[in-house]
Parts: sequence; C-alpha cells; structure tokens
Amino acid sequence: MTNGMLFLVLLSAHLVGDFYFQSAALAGKKEKEYSRVLLHSLIYAVFVFFVFLVIETPLLVLVAAAAAHWIIDSFKWLLRNQGWSKSMWFVVDQLLHLVSLFVITSLTPAVEIRPWLAGLPEDFWPWLTLILLIVKPVNISIDILFKRYAEAAKRQAEKVVPTQKEPLLAKEELSSAVQEEGGLTAQEVEGAGASVGTFERIFAVIFAALGQYAALGLLMAAKSMARYDRINKSPAFAEYYLIGTLYSILFAIVAYLFVFEVILSGAATVDPLPVLILTPTPLP
Repeated sequence: MTNGMLFLVLLSAHLVGDFYFQSAALAGKKEKEYSRVLLHSLIYAVFVFFVFLVIETPLLVLVAAAAAHWIIDSFKWLLRNQGWSKSMWFVVDQLLHLVSLFVITSLTPAVEIRPWLAGLPEDFWPWLTLILLIVKPVNISIDILFKRYAEAAKRQAEKVVPTQKEPLLAKEELSSAVQEEGGLTAQEVEGAGASVGTFERIFAVIFAALGQYAALGLLMAAKSMARYDRINKSPAFAEYYLIGTLYSILFAIVAYLFVFEVILSGAATVDPLPVLILTPTPLP
C-alpha cells in the first residue's frame, strides 16, 4: 500500500501508547472516570507525535491520529453502559483504531523515512511493529477474550481433593496440590504462561519468515508435552490451553502476513529452506 511504512510506524505508536504504556489500573479507571480517558489520550498523543521524528509527515496527520483515538475512546466511554461484553468492546475498539489509522494513512501524500534513520535495515520498522503486535496485545486479548475458559479451569482446579488412598494434606499442602492439578493460577497466567506464549509467537513468525510453516507442528508438540500431565488431569484446562495456543499461533501468522504481505506486499519474505530430517546411520 502507499505509505505502508507510515502506517506501520503509526501502528507501532498506537501499540506502545494503547498497550505498553497503559497500565491495568488506568485501563480499569477509564471505564468510570472520563478524566482517565483524557490522561490516556494525552499519553497516546505523545507517542504519536514521536512519529514526526521518524517519518517526514505533516503534523496535521499526527494531530488527526491522536484526535481519532481520543474520539473513539470518548464514544466508548459514553456508551459503556450499553450492555456489551468486555470482549466485544475490546474487538470493536481495536478495529476502529486500526481503520482510523488506515484511512488517515491512505489520505496522506507520499512520505519518506527521515535521512538520519536511513541507515537502518529496510525491514527494521516492519519487524519492530510485528514484535510489538504479537507480544503484550496478544497476552491482554487472551485474558479478555477467553476469560470464561480460564475461570472454568480455575473452578475445576479448586474442586481437586485428595483421594482416600492418599494421606490427608495440610491446608497449605492441599492449596499447592490444587494449583498443580489445575495448572492455572494467577501467577502462571500473568507470568510463566504469558512468557511461554510470547516465545511461541516469536518462533512462529520466525518460522513463517523462513517459510517453515510445518515447523509450527513441532512447536505445538513440544509445548503439549510439557503440559501433558495437566492437560490429562483437567479437561477444562485442556480446553483453555488448546484455545489459547491455537489463537496465539493464528494471531502470529496473520500478523506476519498482514505486515509483510498486505501492507508491504512481500518485502521481507524469503524462499523456503529445505527441511532436514536426521536419521540414524545404518549399521554396516
């Protein structure tokens, strides 16, 4: 697309302002206090105006991008009591932001990267945008979109009790056993689970860039082996794990294709590498 690089840099600014520099506390207070919407919009505008240092774009374009974000968030605040679910609001909100950036970019005359950044690799900004897109936004969207599955797994974990063949456990030991059986705690979802998902998506886009889509099967198999015991013991966790994994990998592949095939029309694709299969050397 025309001005594809401008769109990617604006999208990077959006991701940083809307996800990486918006705390959970601020996001929660935005639903009740309009002053928090204004504060978030101001923080967002700061990152949008950083785009001026990267691309020779008219200031009016950046004002329009910041204003569009404020208007969308303001309408979202005004309509917050319309009965929509949090997941529905999240999807509609992000789609509107994405469309607004696309329209603004399409109406902007052709622009170029500033000369002082011309020495960076050509695919630096696409890959920066892609990494920003597949890390925190996906972790947050999983928590929002699949919350009911996580809660179901947690409820099932809390029902775990010791069998008659096992000695009675102390309260602290039982709590630990419940956590291990269910495999889903707040610490795991926010910490280890999110980190595993992040590395999973990074490997997925690397495999996609190398044309090794078949390697994604090995990635899923390795992850499933590590969680096999928990998957086997908790059907609810198995469902949450499967949905989360499929969504995570699908998002990574779609994001990669969106950046390089839709926005930049294949600027960074490479020919697929041959797959090497190691087999034992036959005995003489």
